Amino acid sequence: MNGLIETSSGYLFYSHHVKMNERLFFDLGLQVGMTYKKLDYGRLIFPDMIDQLTGITFPGNGEQPENASLLYPDFGVGALGQYDAFYFGFSLMHLTQPDESVFVGDQKGRLPMKITLHAGSRTRKWHRGLLSREFTLSPNIIYQQQGAFKQINLGMYILEKSLAGGLWYRQNLGVQPDAVIAMIGIMKDRFKIGYSYDYTLSKLSNYASGSHEFSLTFFIGEKHTNRDALMIPSL
Repeated sequence: MNGLIETSSGYLFYSHHVKMNERLFFDLGLQVGMTYKKLDYGRLIFPDMIDQLTGITFPGNGEQPENASLLYPDFGVGALGQYDAFYFGFSLMHLTQPDESVFVGDQKGRLPMKITLHAGSRTRKWHRGLLSREFTLSPNIIYQQQGAFKQINLGMYILEKSLAGGLWYRQNLGVQPDAVIAMIGIMKDRFKIGYSYDYTLSKLSNYASGSHEFSLTFFIGEKHTNRDALMIPSL
């Protein structure tokens, strides 16, 4: 069964790489998209539709609105910097704080701006044995805020050639622990394939056991090779 509110979104992303010198790099990003929301008004139940004795519902007397849908643009920006083995960045989503109210009226349902700050480092390691191999370890931290909601992620990923894996702990500030996140992915020259699973630690685990996410990314344009560039598995 579909939900009372159906949401569909589509976005376009653009990024530009800037090399300041041999040790400092920046990647600047822009996101532009559209979101469509539709309310299935006929499935709503109001107090005057319920028989207080039997609990049986029947059609209400109110008129249904002609248009219970909404289409609005959405914008975001971000930047990622790298200095030697350290990286840092930010993103601002929902820059215009669009009105998500399905009905036209005086009440506005503004979507708060989402602020993300992140930083980390990477260290190359060698495993010496029968099969010597190089891999990268990267501890990192992510802070997110949207309205009154604040959240912090702590974790680490490991990267070996085209394979990446990671584990993160997510904490909602001011409340109890939220989730543990595991990720695995494959990164090739022109594409990335990723899978992540969120295991819920809070009381919401009684209602939601966890969530799965798959991603597929293609790269279009001229390929630049830089051995010293950060291999961040943004799957």
